[in-house]
Amino acid sequence: MKFRSLAAAAMATVALAVGVVLGRLFSRSPRGQQPTIRDTADPVAAALPASAEAASQPALLTTATTPREAPVRLDWLLPLLGMVGLLLTIALVAWSALGLRPPIPAATPSWPFVTTLGTLIIWAVYLFWKVPQWQATARRGKGGLGEKELFDIENAARGTIGQMLGGVAVISGLLFAWQQLGNTAETLRVSQQGQITERFTRAVDQLGSDDVTIRLGGIYALDRIAGDSPQDYVPAMQVLASYVRGSSSQTTAVSTPEPAGSAGRDFPIDVQAVLTILGGRSVPWPAPRCLDLSGANLAFANLTNASLVGICLERTDLANANLAGADLRGTTMSGANLTHADLTGANLSLAVLDSAVLRMASMAGANLTEANLLNADARGAILPNADLRGANLTGANLSSATLFQVNLTGALLLDADLSGALLSGADLSGANVTNAVLVGAYLADARGLTSEQIDAAQIDGTTQLPTGLLATPAP
Repeated sequence: MKFRSLAAAAMATVALAVGVVLGRLFSRSPRGQQPTIRDTADPVAAALPASAEAASQPALLTTATTPREAPVRLDWLLPLLGMVGLLLTIALVAWSALGLRPPIPAATPSWPFVTTLGTLIIWAVYLFWKVPQWQATARRGKGGLGEKELFDIENAARGTIGQMLGGVAVISGLLFAWQQLGNTAETLRVSQQGQITERFTRAVDQLGSDDVTIRLGGIYALDRIAGDSPQDYVPAMQVLASYVRGSSSQTTAVSTPEPAGSAGRDFPIDVQAVLTILGGRSVPWPAPRCLDLSGANLAFANLTNASLVGICLERTDLANANLAGADLRGTTMSGANLTHADLTGANLSLAVLDSAVLRMASMAGANLTEANLLNADARGAILPNADLRGANLTGANLSSATLFQVNLTGALLLDADLSGALLSGADLSGANVTNAVLVGAYLADARGLTSEQIDAAQIDGTTQLPTGLLATPAP
């Protein structure tokens, strides 16, 4: 409200100033005659005596008024139009600044631009006409200049002003072209968005085709759209993930000890194409959402060196899947079936694998630092040289697992079952093995193992401890 009051006050002040200017511009001489009549009278009359001038005055007035009638009208008409245009421009700009919609249809270019351009043209014409006359009038009667010389001066002045106005016109044209270029760019952007929307719709329609070739075309079209349009990246990836979930129904329960399907089973080519796209993403997935592949049947899928960060794989069947070198940092894989899966060299740091099935899974050299394997079933898992520092293996079943030279520094092994596990060369410094079952475990070459740790674990005569390390007899 305060801003509107200030704007109204400013407009009133401008209007008052314009009124004063117009009043001084259009004021007449005390005799009610136009001052230009005497200036433009015939030079011959100027040489007549006073009496002759008085005698010939009616004729001069008659002859001077008629040819000068149009210029006299332009003397006040052009400034008046210029002032009106100025007021209109100020009003439109103030109206726009107040956040109001003017009661006139929108146009391109904008109305303030149109009124400003019109006002400039009016003032340009006025100055182009009057300034040379003012210059010629100022030299009249000086240095013996005749009408021809005065006309030459007036004409030269108009030429100079014309060049100046030509430069202004060029600049105005450039500004107008710049505005049109901006409008063209906006139109092009809207057109491109419309084309992307049409491509997106057509690609989704292709995914429902019975022909695998057409489905592949839709899959790669969505991949291309995700790369071309950053704002469509998330929707395109979500559509592809939904396609995987719908095309691969879960048929194998995670509790089944044997891997799903038969060895050498062919994996659907269209689903594999989507997994390759999802695993090859270079744009990080926006947190905290995840790309949902939960419950999908991805047994025997090839995800070698795939980037699966930000993908949810809860209850997903990945039996016999090839995940060697895959990036699974922080990935949620609760209850997933990874029986016989190849996780060699995979990065599972901070991954959530609680209640996951890892039976006979190959995890040689895998990074499992601070991973959550609570109650995981890893019977017979192969983990030589794996990094399990700070991992949570509470309640995990690692019986008969190969843990050769594995790093278990600071790991939690509460209630874990390590019966028959091979822990040769393993580093158990600071590991919590309270109630861990080490019956039949091979710990002869284990490092960092203390009597207190052995006392907290369940061992018997079959447990092979490091040389010199004896369990404290139970009281």
